[in-house]
Amino acid sequence: MPYYCYSSGTGQDSKGPTHETIVRALCRRLAWNGDGTVAEPARRLFNRQRDADASFSIASTWEPLFKDLIASNNATVIFTIDALDECDSMGQYNRLLRFLGGLPKGPKGPYFLISSRPHVQVGDYFDSPIQFDVVTENANCDMRKFITNEINSKNNRTWEKSIFCKWPKW
Repeated sequence: MPYYCYSSGTGQDSKGPTHETIVRALCRRLAWNGDGTVAEPARRLFNRQRDADASFSIASTWEPLFKDLIASNNATVIFTIDALDECDSMGQYNRLLRFLGGLPKGPKGPYFLISSRPHVQVGDYFDSPIQFDVVTENANCDMRKFITNEINSKNNRTWEKSIFCKWPKW
């Protein structure tokens, strides 16, 4: 599930996304099943909240919903978050990374592919992260090119060189 942290930086009102904005956007993506139906955790939240005059805070609503949506998902869950350094502030991307790094891990994820400029210490928040530098002249398509190359490596029998392939150490 892709998410691009966009901040134009061209106006005074222009701000990057916050922790809440990203979690809510990912919840929205997870709330829809592949067959077009609404995922059960999202349906339960709707039914609980539609008659109540409750606020939707990040800690009381969106983070628990996000966890429930991941836990109820039958497919492997992989998130791609591009340009994390474009968040509204250092506090926002650190809060997001703390939350994501603290999620329970299962055989089907969640897994994260996060891109950022080097000053964001993404690897500090995850157990056994695989980190790499992507250098490209065209930053507008660096993540797309990287993912495409990794998928193509599986098809071209060079999968063992991919960061997504972990061979046992003998």
